[in-house]
Amino acid sequence: MGEIDRVSVVWLAASDELLEERVRGVERFYACASDQEMMIAKYLPRNIEYNRLMMEAIKRLGLQYLEVVSLHSPEHTANDCFAMLER
Repeated sequence: MGEIDRVSVVWLAASDELLEERVRGVERFYACASDQEMMIAKYLPRNIEYNRLMMEAIKRLGLQYLEVVSLHSPEHTANDCFAMLER
């Protein structure tokens, strides 16, 4: 196997608003729940807390991250990541 000269990573960090928008926007996520709003109300805070803890660790370790605050195309997000990696 050949050697890898350089490996880089960019973490994607979603805003709380984007996380909620994504959860509420994907009906198949909660469609079978007997109480859809309760399911979202229980899932969303846990997801937001996990995201907060992950971001604390990323910042503490000095890792690169891209804060995603709105839904973009995969191409747009990938281009933003590539731009960060070129720096």
